[in-house]
Amino acid sequence: MLTLFSIPKPFTGHSGLIQRNAIRSWTRLHPQIEVILCGEESGLAEAAAELGVRHLAAIEKNEFGTPLLNSAFAKVTEAASHPLLCYVNADIILMKDFVETLASIKRSRFLMVGRRWNFDLTAPLNFDDPAWDRTLRSEVEKSGELQPPSAIDYFVFPPDGVIEKLPPFAVGRPGWDCWFLYNARKLRWPVIDATKSIMAVHQNHDYRHVPKRTGNAWEGPEGDENIRLAGGYKHIFDLTDATHRTENGRVRRILSRESLLRRWRRLPVLYPAPFRPLHALRAKLSTALRVRLLRQAVRKARPLRVVLGAGGTSYPGWIGTDREILDLTSPRDWSRLFAAGSIDRLLAEHVFEHLTEAQCRIAFAECFRFLKSGGRLRIAVPDGFRRDPAYVAEVSPPKDGHQQLLTKQSLSALLEAAGFRAQALEHFDEGETFQRSEWSPEDGMVLRSVRFDTQKAFQRGELHYTSLIVDACKP
Repeated sequence: MLTLFSIPKPFTGHSGLIQRNAIRSWTRLHPQIEVILCGEESGLAEAAAELGVRHLAAIEKNEFGTPLLNSAFAKVTEAASHPLLCYVNADIILMKDFVETLASIKRSRFLMVGRRWNFDLTAPLNFDDPAWDRTLRSEVEKSGELQPPSAIDYFVFPPDGVIEKLPPFAVGRPGWDCWFLYNARKLRWPVIDATKSIMAVHQNHDYRHVPKRTGNAWEGPEGDENIRLAGGYKHIFDLTDATHRTENGRVRRILSRESLLRRWRRLPVLYPAPFRPLHALRAKLSTALRVRLLRQAVRKARPLRVVLGAGGTSYPGWIGTDREILDLTSPRDWSRLFAAGSIDRLLAEHVFEHLTEAQCRIAFAECFRFLKSGGRLRIAVPDGFRRDPAYVAEVSPPKDGHQQLLTKQSLSALLEAAGFRAQALEHFDEGETFQRSEWSPEDGMVLRSVRFDTQKAFQRGELHYTSLIVDACKP
C-alpha cells in the first residue's frame, strides 16, 4: 500500500516524546503501511527497534550536520516495499482519515499534501484507548490552530520523476517543501490539497536545534541555501497552487476564478521557454518607460543630484538610477539621460567595488564629463586598509560580486587620472589608524559611515561598519 518515512531529530526530552507520539500513530494507520526512520541521531536506532519500524542509517549530511533529503529519499526508494511513498515530518500525528483519503485517489501519479494543525502536547498519547484519535481530534478542533497554505508536513507521491530531480536540501529548513509542489506541477502531476479531509496534527516545539537561526526560528544559512537550491523564491509554491482537492470522499478539480488566475500567472515559471520573448519585450518596454520618466525628472531638477546604483535607496531631492537604465561604463546610457556638464552632484555608495579597475577608469571619465565645473562625485567603497577579520571576510572579492578592494591611495589615483581633485573624508591609513573629516549629508548621504552605521557585527571600539569615503571635485 504505502511506505511512510521520516528523518527524526534526537530522541531526547520533548522531541523524543512528540516523535514517539507521531510514529505510534503511523503504525496504527493500516497493516500494509511500512514505516522507515532515516538517520543516525541519538536514540533513533533504539526508538525504531522499540516501535517496531525499519531503520536506515548512513544518510548524508551538510556542513552543519543536518541530514540531506536527496540522500534519504534515494535510500528509501531503493529499500521501500511499496511503490507509493509518503514523507512526513517526525512530529506529525496522522489518523484514520489519512488512509481513507488516500484510498479515494485513483491515480498513478499525483502529489497529495495538506495543511497542518498546530497543537500543544506535553504528554504521551494513550494509544491503548480505542477512542484516542476521536479524543485528540476533539481537542485539536477546540484549541488547535489550522496553519496557512505553506505549512505542509506530509507528501504522498510515487518516486518516479521526483528523486532524480531532488536537490540536496537540508531537512527541517524552509523552502524544500514548497519546491516539492513546484516540481510536481512542473511534472504536470495533479497536486491534491487534502486539508479538508485530513487532520494532520503538528505537535508544537521549539527550534533550538537549528544552527545559526535567524528571523523565524527555522531560518538561517541552511534555509538560505535551500532557497538557492530551489532556484529562488519564484519556485516557492504553496497550497494555493494546488490543482485538485479532496472533498466528501472524492477528488475534485479546483476551478475557482482565483485558482485559475494563479495557474495562469504561474505558467511562465513552470514553462519559461515559450514566454522568454514576451519577457524580453516587457523588459525592453519597461526600461524605455523608466528612461522616459527619468529624463523628465532630470529636466525639472534644480540642482541636478543623481544617485548611481541606487537600487531601492531614495533620498529627497536626488534622482536614483540603477544598472538597468544607466550602465556606468556606457557613454550611450549617460548621453541618453544627461547633457554634458549638467550634473551638480553624483553619489555612489558601495558601487565601484563591483567594477574592475579598467571599468572604473571608463566610469570616472563619464562622471567627469557630465558633472558641471565645481560639481562633486561622492564615493563610498569598502576600505582596503581596514583589516579586522569580520570586515575583511565581508568585503573581500569575490564576496557579493566585489571585483576589487580599494584604498585611499588606489581610489585617489584613479580619480585624479580622470581629472578630479580627490579628498578623503573617512578612511583607514596604512597603519590602520582611522582618519575622518567633517562632511555634509546634503552633498550625498552615506549610510555605511561612522556617523550613521550601527551594525554591531562590525563593531571596533566606537566604530561600526566604515567605508572609504572620498569626494572627487571637478575643477
